[in-house]
Amino acid sequence: MTTTSLKLPDELKTQISEVAQGQNLSSHAFMVKAIEDAVSRAKLKAAWLAQGEQRLDAAQRTGKSVAADEVFAWMRERGAGRAAAAPKARKA
Repeated sequence: MTTTSLKLPDELKTQISEVAQGQNLSSHAFMVKAIEDAVSRAKLKAAWLAQGEQRLDAAQRTGKSVAADEVFAWMRERGAGRAAAAPKARKA
């Protein structure tokens, strides 16, 4: 494991200490977890964007897409906890 030094503004360091204490963590453990969470979110975002690019490419290549109103209806059903078949892509 490597050691990294961070220069933090005093106010931020105080806030970290307070929040960490409220979560029964050391400031160090809190910061490590915060960095891990940020890295995880960045990776998920990159994967999500890459998937979007792939889907856009497929839509442009095939001419098939899903109507937004069908997607929103499907999302409402899923959000309400009901089983719903995903809408199928078709040529416009």
